[in-house]
Amino acid sequence: MIVTPAEFAQLSAQAIREYPFECCGFVLERTTPTRDRLWLPCRNEQNELHRKDPKTYPRDARTAYRIHGQDVINMERLALKESYRLSVLYHSHVDVGAYFSPTDRESAKFDGEPLYPDTVYLVLSVRKRSAVEVDAAAAFRWDAQEKDFIQVPFELP
Repeated sequence: MIVTPAEFAQLSAQAIREYPFECCGFVLERTTPTRDRLWLPCRNEQNELHRKDPKTYPRDARTAYRIHGQDVINMERLALKESYRLSVLYHSHVDVGAYFSPTDRESAKFDGEPLYPDTVYLVLSVRKRSAVEVDAAAAFRWDAQEKDFIQVPFELP
């Protein structure tokens, strides 16, 4: 299981609410002391970065995301203090498909290695048709043999 139907509904609602900008966030999981999952929607700070320094950050939040640093710190604190692990890192693509772009791949790595090698990266495609809707999703995971992120099976709940 990558996300439950209830979690997917929450992620989709966030993607629709934040349209025409990309949304982002985490799903954390722990198995002890009890099995528990936690959804953490995050702030996409790409517009702020673009506004402050468009040369370094030429893309705005319509075509890019960057999870706010404080949200990453909060996630890591929960992981350390409450025994959660990062299960899913998700973001949306606006008016394009659900795929793991070259930028997504590079953002998920540091010095050629994955930042979160056991995490599934979930990409939601959100489009405006008669209404804003999530029309596709795809999941990706690091493959140590391939030294790349590969698509893994995922069906919309």
